[in-house]
Amino acid sequence: MTLDLQEAKKLLINITQIAAPSFQEQNRAKFVSDYLAKLGFKPKIDAVGNVICQLTDFKGPKVLIASHLDTVFPIETNLSITEDKNILIAPGIGDNTASLTIALLYAKEIAVGNIKPKLKLFFTANCGEEGLGDLFGIKEVLKNDSFDYFIAIDGYLDMIIDRAVGSKRYKLDFRARGGHSWGDYPSPSAVHALAEASYKLSKIRMSVKPKTSINIGQISGGTSINTIAEQAEANLDMRSTDPKALQRIEKTALALIKQVAKENDVSVEIEKIGDRPCGNSDNAKLLEITKKIITSYRLEPVVIAGSTDANAAFALGIPAITIGVYKGGDAHRKSEWVDLESFKTGIKVLRDFLDELAVL
Repeated sequence: MTLDLQEAKKLLINITQIAAPSFQEQNRAKFVSDYLAKLGFKPKIDAVGNVICQLTDFKGPKVLIASHLDTVFPIETNLSITEDKNILIAPGIGDNTASLTIALLYAKEIAVGNIKPKLKLFFTANCGEEGLGDLFGIKEVLKNDSFDYFIAIDGYLDMIIDRAVGSKRYKLDFRARGGHSWGDYPSPSAVHALAEASYKLSKIRMSVKPKTSINIGQISGGTSINTIAEQAEANLDMRSTDPKALQRIEKTALALIKQVAKENDVSVEIEKIGDRPCGNSDNAKLLEITKKIITSYRLEPVVIAGSTDANAAFALGIPAITIGVYKGGDAHRKSEWVDLESFKTGIKVLRDFLDELAVL
């Protein structure tokens, strides 16, 4: 199998330049659906915007490969592409556009008869993997169908994610009487309360094994420099690979937030905005296969925990794994880049993996 790099480049550029923030993936979904239909498949777009397509109908294991549609960049982001030989640079060109491109090129190889995986193989280009999407797309797919194996196509060529980093996410909305910064001083301030809560959250001791983390990634509030703030809000993210550790940090953090609000004479509304499961499933064979194939291409496998669409499969007990299929860097930055030459190896890794899976 020889990959046409010019064809791959054209497809990659076309998809990259279709903006697809979480919850706004419709145009990219239509492009993917049309592409698959032109190959002779019968894709459908479900109620929440996922593209779902059956690629083969052998009697082997029923397998779902998933590559998410969404990126982290707002709809108005300039998606112009810079080229330096085989290096292409643009927001979202890697995560997850490069993976999606390779998955579609793999589907084309099936359509023209160059690849014949002996699997009952399904593909989804799903919504809502990034940010506040909270995996809503893949959760919908897995709610409506069952699979023997789940493979997320996401990340760099030597990377294997074999277990899930779970997360609990909350929006914190502080409210206070506020007022004039001189005339009403020291009236309670929502900003001051939120700042105190943020500081105290950062001082909670995190465990190293299992690893846990806590972060306030967004914060806003107040009216003007000379106004005691009536309102302030923040988004809180807590993560761990262990369900019990995550539950402990969640309980500690929420109690601390409520106590700070009480001490500052303000109110706080705590809204859960994300809940990604952690843990893993019986995926030892999948890991073994992936490591063997990556090593066969003279790459050193990097096995890590991560937060991907596979989290949803792990939660259902489906053997799952996440594999990378391209070389790149600067994910979630506007300077994100991919090495187009690496696509030649990436599609072979995907092919070899699914061929091996068929004989498990």
